[in-house]
Amino acid sequence: WRDGKVMGVRHVGLVTGTGRFTLTRARGGRTRFTWDERLRFPWWLGGRVGSVLAIPIMWTIWRGNVTRLRDLIESGALR
Repeated sequence: WRDGKVMGVRHVGLVTGTGRFTLTRARGGRTRFTWDERLRFPWWLGGRVGSVLAIPIMWTIWRGNVTRLRDLIESGALR
């Protein structure tokens, strides 16, 4: 955790790995939010092949999560 800059995430359970949320300045006084994940799937979920096949599904889930977070922030609901 670095206040106002980056937050790390560790995933434990069926799928393990790490992630990071990063905030950087963007043009026009805006903020760029970047979400980076590195996940490892167990062999019985297909291992590396399973993780590649899961990319479109996970992308859809994460996109929805980020969209809902953006909407909450822009509405002022998190203040």
